[in-house]
Amino acid sequence: MTLTPMIFIPLVGMAVILCLPSRAHGAIRWTAVAATVPPLFYAWKLLMAFSPSAEGYQFVTLASDSRHMAAKAAEEVGIVRKTGTKIGKLPAY
Repeated sequence: MTLTPMIFIPLVGMAVILCLPSRAHGAIRWTAVAATVPPLFYAWKLLMAFSPSAEGYQFVTLASDSRHMAAKAAEEVGIVRKTGTKIGKLPAY
């Protein structure tokens, strides 16, 4: 699971609120609620998915996902080069 929605949903809500007229108190309140309730539910979903016994990172942002995937791909390429294993013959993780 990624943490990206937890970061960007409130930021989008903030941008919308900044564009609203300052006298539109009702619209500002409802926009603030709309921008904070989804991350609250997402946080609950993350909490339920959390496993204290799991090793390593369980939740990451998309940027860190791509770094981890690139590192794993480089590791797999190194194994193929070192062992001469044919592509598709590596063990599944």
